[in-house]
Amino acid sequence: MTGEELSRRQLLGAAGVLCTVGLVGGAGTHALLTDDESFEGNLIQASELDLQVACRTDAGEVDPPQTDGPFPSTYADAGTVDPSLTVTAGTERTLTVALQTNMAAETGLEVRGDAMAETGATIEVRHRGPKADGLETIAKQLEATALPTTLDLGRCGPTDRPRMTELTLSVPPDAPTDSQTMTLEFTARQCTD
Repeated sequence: MTGEELSRRQLLGAAGVLCTVGLVGGAGTHALLTDDESFEGNLIQASELDLQVACRTDAGEVDPPQTDGPFPSTYADAGTVDPSLTVTAGTERTLTVALQTNMAAETGLEVRGDAMAETGATIEVRHRGPKADGLETIAKQLEATALPTTLDLGRCGPTDRPRMTELTLSVPPDAPTDSQTMTLEFTARQCTD
């Protein structure tokens, strides 16, 4: 037997060491990949928030079309409704917006008006959230210089009543343009508590 040959005992010992290292490594990997955490009192829920909108102007224009009865009777997806209002110089008009969600949500409204800053236009906002009985003023006057601006329209609450918002756009008679257009964009975020 030469010095370079391995005995059967040495080969078995080396194989045993390799198996032990493999078992320890496999057990560590298994422990890492099967870690388990638990928590009490919390809920993880996946769902889809559906924001529905209906708009009505003081001239009786509605989007989407409504059935007979009190407004709103019909809603449409927020992305399919045209929430805009055009006002000529020296007049004012009102747009009523109803928001409905399929679950408790925080809702918002971004008010925009291109080139309104130079006109002296104002927007009065009145809002009724899902918990209030009447309309309450949430932003007495929005100056056109503050546009675009985002209004918080309500925290989490019941979903069986819409959030109603009235926006009255007034353009002074000496405005440098013949008309102004106010546009709206709606936001909704699922409640976390």
